[in-house]
Amino acid sequence: MADGSLSQFKATLARKKARKEKTQGKFDRKKLGFNISETKPEFYFPNLSESEMEKFKANIRKKAKLEKRNELILFGIIIVGYLPSALSELKKLLTITSVRVVGTTQHERRVD
Repeated sequence: MADGSLSQFKATLARKKARKEKTQGKFDRKKLGFNISETKPEFYFPNLSESEMEKFKANIRKKAKLEKRNELILFGIIIVGYLPSALSELKKLLTITSVRVVGTTQHERRVD
């Protein structure tokens, strides 16, 4: 190395090795107790006939439709509750911007 001594280089390598061991020690799966099992979990799914499957699907669709309707009703209630205050704020903003100030000095100004 041109700019440093061999002892500095060895110290740098030692610090690098120590940092690597420290981070690997934190996330070492063997030390944390993780073990990969050879067996996979088994799930039980009942076999349904075509008619039962159609009933099951229709029930899911019915629930989804009901949830969507309830969300729309809730959204409507929120909008109806917020609309009057939003309209009054909008009216205030429009009246403030439409006011014209006449006069040259602050004492002579008047609002039309």
